[in-house]
Amino acid sequence: GVWQGTFALPAGTFEYKATIDGSWDENYGANAQPNGPNIPLALAAPAAVKFYYDDATHWITSSANAVVATVPGSFQSELGCPGDWQPDCLRSWLQDPDGDGLYAFTTNRLPPGAYEAKVAIGESWDLNYGEGGVQNGPNIGFTVPAACTAVTFLWDSTTHALTISAGGVTLSCTSLSGSSPCSAR
Repeated sequence: GVWQGTFALPAGTFEYKATIDGSWDENYGANAQPNGPNIPLALAAPAAVKFYYDDATHWITSSANAVVATVPGSFQSELGCPGDWQPDCLRSWLQDPDGDGLYAFTTNRLPPGAYEAKVAIGESWDLNYGEGGVQNGPNIGFTVPAACTAVTFLWDSTTHALTISAGGVTLSCTSLSGSSPCSAR
């Protein structure tokens, strides 16, 4: 559900937003708002800029406008990633549509069990944060107590600390496979 593309851009000032189905009838701009304002982009030098759009949240951003952070961990295969511990799998993409520096990802697709995670920047392990926001720090353990439990990953881009909460909202579950395995109770 994440569309992405990298484009070589010259130095200059630009604006962008996401349009759906090649028409302005449905479009998303700043703060993931429908018909929202264009997103400014200023480049002091030519650069390859990667753009991202999430069809579920409608957040559109670029590698020049936001930190591209994911939560790789021992649970990613449960989300549909090809395997675990993959920083380039955007199924665990942390997003910050309001631009406050707090990036979040929530899922209800993890079966009960114990897992580990950390934050990776730029879809690679080159820059990552573990327990306590420590660069290259230890993995952060967490437990999912029951099927269809909402698990929220919240990363503070200033302190680099990742907070993981599980069990805040329990959802009724029909299946742990497919795109919408649980429904609100």
